[in-house]
Amino acid sequence: MKRIALLLLLFWTALVASAATKTSKLVLNKGQLLTVDSVLVPYYAFNADTVFDQTNERIKMAVGDTLNLTVVNHTADTQQFIIEDFQISQTIPSGDSIVVELVGKQPGVHIYSGGKTGKQIAYWGASGMLVVTSLADANKATFYWNLKDFELNKVLDLDSGKSVDWSTLYPDYFLVNGKGKPQLVGDVASNVKGSVGQSILIMVTNTGKVNHSIHFHGFHATAVEGKSKRVQKGSIKDTFPIETGDALMLLLVPDKTGIYPVHDHNLIAVAGGGKYPNGVFMIIDIK
Repeated sequence: MKRIALLLLLFWTALVASAATKTSKLVLNKGQLLTVDSVLVPYYAFNADTVFDQTNERIKMAVGDTLNLTVVNHTADTQQFIIEDFQISQTIPSGDSIVVELVGKQPGVHIYSGGKTGKQIAYWGASGMLVVTSLADANKATFYWNLKDFELNKVLDLDSGKSVDWSTLYPDYFLVNGKGKPQLVGDVASNVKGSVGQSILIMVTNTGKVNHSIHFHGFHATAVEGKSKRVQKGSIKDTFPIETGDALMLLLVPDKTGIYPVHDHNLIAVAGGGKYPNGVFMIIDIK
């Protein structure tokens, strides 16, 4: 018993010692997204500074960390900042900022967004990923799939202040981390690289309005953490249904070498502007 108590004390001491208070910043920008067929679309994204990039910044922290996050509204309109899992919902006037405190209590993947009312910018761009990792996972190779979709005409209507009818939603562009294939080719955050027997983490969020079915060729992965309507923790699958608002942490341990595709079984999502192959299509490269 004394040995067990000592081990628990050492573990707790290491956990406390590793915890830290950190600071980070998100800047909400409006710019233009370049689609795979060279259409420029008005788009919102949370970036590290005032330079627009169509990939939302990823917030990363460890269990036990406290993160003081500054969020700046660099757009012409009053906006929202929402992290539902942390009970955060604040309004930010144009040119203003807020500071929110986040405490990493347990491993998981969460969605932050820029609001679901008014122009609904969370739908067309402004929604990203907050990842909390355990000490054991801190040094694992990690990849990120933030799935999005939009219908061009609805984005243009929202941008001009019009209301839209979501019952007639027909998305024509599908993105991973703000990019579609072939923009995803060579993207180091999206395309998995590793070796046989290596523990690899893949963070998946669905911040769009349609459901996805992500299919792995060659491998099965395990859902180790997550918020999902259809995937239970511990599930081992080669195909994961990812519904709107889902956030999953997957563990992949490759058992063979080779190059394998990962794509959406909802085949319209492997297109962009009606052209195939675009959209949700990644590569796993195992040496």
